[in-house]
Amino acid sequence: MSDAEFMADLADLFNRSVTIEPVTGRSLSGSPVYGVPVPYAARIIIKPTAIRTLDGTVIVGRGYVDLLTVNGIGVTDRITLPAAFPPVQPTILSARPVDGEEGPMYTQLIIG
Repeated sequence: MSDAEFMADLADLFNRSVTIEPVTGRSLSGSPVYGVPVPYAARIIIKPTAIRTLDGTVIVGRGYVDLLTVNGIGVTDRITLPAAFPPVQPTILSARPVDGEEGPMYTQLIIG
């Protein structure tokens, strides 16, 4: 089974919609400036999720969001979750592509 066939089978699990606003720059005061909001199909799992930072520190997020995209979403971007998952604009603690046999299949975000 190819990655595309596998993802087509999993598409029903991505039953939520989230919005990502990419950081496009910084204002004169240093605040982030966000671009146009982009909706993505998502799977949202709220459960404690531990990750290790680059300096070796372990932090625990409140859950993760899998997105049906492999576009470069980063930790400085802003995510908006559905109202059923407060707070609706959590911090993105980690963003990474999840690979299949043929390369990246989707993106996983760990949220604070």
